[in-house]
Amino acid sequence: MTVPNPVLELAVEWTTSREKLMSEWLKSLRSAKTTGNELWEHTLDQIQSTVEEALSTQEKALRDWAGQLSGVEGTSDDLKKRVDEGVSLFTKWNEHQATVWRQWLETLRKSDLNSLASATTPVGEQVIKAWEDAGKQMIKAQKDWLNQWKTSE
Repeated sequence: MTVPNPVLELAVEWTTSREKLMSEWLKSLRSAKTTGNELWEHTLDQIQSTVEEALSTQEKALRDWAGQLSGVEGTSDDLKKRVDEGVSLFTKWNEHQATVWRQWLETLRKSDLNSLASATTPVGEQVIKAWEDAGKQMIKAQKDWLNQWKTSE
């Protein structure tokens, strides 16, 4: 199956931005104790806004692409149906990503900032390390998937 380059480029850009967001978030988490609660809340608000904007942009780009493809003269009904199914699946995937991010940020908002941010305490560092490891695994899985997608063209 040939993957349209704009969609693949969008997926690569999304994965790259998530990796950067994860890195910046971890850096912010480690420095949160010295930056204060207000700045921490602002950081979480910015992450939430960035994620929501990225998910919205991603969905809009896919819908635009699907609309253009469906409007091409000679596009078979079967292909249009498959495109619609793909858009539906992607929309659900996007909704799940939004839920995960929302819950993650809500958990952070409810957590004790000082205990989370204290990299000098074994528990604080273990929490940060666990999130870091999970984030790296998530990004690696996405990159592996993208590489497989690129080679299937």
